[in-house]
Amino acid sequence: MRRIWQFLIHRYPWLDAQHPLAQRDLARIPVIPHFFRRLTEVRSILGYAALIHLIMFIVAMIIYTYLPPAFSGWLAPFLTPFGMPVAAAMLHSILYWGLLIGVCNNTTALVSRDVKARSLELLRLTPYNVWEIVLTKLTALRSSWRGILLALLITRLVAGLSVPLSNSLEAHKGSPFDYLQTAMFIVQPIFDMLLVTSLSILSSVITADPTWARLSAYGMIGLTLGALGTFNSIWLVFTSPLGAMAGMFGPLSHWSMLAVALTPRQDPDWYVPQLVVMATVHLILPLLIGILALRQSVKLISR
Repeated sequence: MRRIWQFLIHRYPWLDAQHPLAQRDLARIPVIPHFFRRLTEVRSILGYAALIHLIMFIVAMIIYTYLPPAFSGWLAPFLTPFGMPVAAAMLHSILYWGLLIGVCNNTTALVSRDVKARSLELLRLTPYNVWEIVLTKLTALRSSWRGILLALLITRLVAGLSVPLSNSLEAHKGSPFDYLQTAMFIVQPIFDMLLVTSLSILSSVITADPTWARLSAYGMIGLTLGALGTFNSIWLVFTSPLGAMAGMFGPLSHWSMLAVALTPRQDPDWYVPQLVVMATVHLILPLLIGILALRQSVKLISR
């Protein structure tokens, strides 16, 4: 594995975190907030999850009987041991959105300051081409947020084990498509991080002011992820056994692939269309949009 990575770095120098341009950007990226760094530790996640579970348990004990059945069902898991994994999932969502927002903030700060100070024009006088200048910024961000990204991937890997466990408990053979969706669920944060970084770079190149670059990046990312999440949610409402419950996967689309993998289908003919749509919405489109945004950024910088 190490030899493969060394070969890739030799072939694509911008992948190396020790690259001079990556080191330049790393020195300007602020330290990740302590709370998010704590969420990369297993004992901290378990501790926060237990605290959330306890608080929600007390709240549920007080108000459960006063709520209509439609709402009381949402508090029911916190009255059981299943409240712990639900609380852990809530922390995962916080860490997931923290990653995307933090990467967006860091990217717009790095690029917009370079554009405003005309540093990119000076960097173009070096032996590095525009693509390498842009891609080393991705490497710097990857290196800075590596711990958070790794924590998300490991958490998703552990959550993905619920698919074979569920199949074993329900005594039915899982479909290979479910395991493919689980694998896509695990790697999804990498694609979302690329999407956010690319749109943030494009926003910063267009709008040199750091504040406006950040606001416009929020808008572009919000519209893109919102459109993908809305389509994903509507598709699942009308085609999956989840029904109306899939509506919550509009803002929580990063959990949809795992939920679909855990929900057995009665009609096996829907497995392929479902896999294609999930792969397109969560992996292919974010990747394509990210690549197009990077290409457009390079064109604007090269002018």
